[in-house]
Amino acid sequence: MSNYYQSPNNSQPFGPAPQPQQQPVIMVAANRNRALGIIMVVLMVLLVAVLGLIGWLYFNRTYQGHAPVLLKNQDEIETTAPVNNAAPAPQAAAPAAPVTVTVPAPAGNSGASNSSNSGSSSYDALTIPATRCSNYAYAGTNGSDFVSVCNDGGYTYKAYVNDGYLERPASAGGSGRFVVDASPHTITVSGAAVFVQDSSGNTVLTVPMTNWRG
Repeated sequence: MSNYYQSPNNSQPFGPAPQPQQQPVIMVAANRNRALGIIMVVLMVLLVAVLGLIGWLYFNRTYQGHAPVLLKNQDEIETTAPVNNAAPAPQAAAPAAPVTVTVPAPAGNSGASNSSNSGSSSYDALTIPATRCSNYAYAGTNGSDFVSVCNDGGYTYKAYVNDGYLERPASAGGSGRFVVDASPHTITVSGAAVFVQDSSGNTVLTVPMTNWRG
């Protein structure tokens, strides 16, 4: 059989007879790859769903097992938590400024310099080691309490009263008196007595000096 055909108007061969076209092999491979891709996507979705279900079941079981303990601990915390209902402590008031009060010397003992009711007693006889001075401005005692004022370029008050010792700077208050700032109190040494006043000027303690020398 000839591979050429004739034209309708001519009996001579016109050219080779047309051949039927074949399907490309690449289209078959593409369709196969597409099907495999769809199958893989479906398998991945199923795997994720299964893993999610397993995780949810495990979490739900674990939470149900520990939930009572968590609630119990929370109840204990709420029950045993300390409650501070105490009112805040009031702030301490600032100490009042000391008020110096001049107290006149008792009658018969003016407290003037070089005055005395101790006769010929020396200053050291009116003191103890804790209240002694190298230069005295005043010394007095009642046998159990001892007070002295030293004059060493400045006045210093030394006292052993009621089994307690106190030493403070002092200043001359006139007429042989000496004033000591012992905030919040003020001490006045005046001849035959030592007076202690509070910040309001009220006398809170009087210490008589039966033997004294100024």
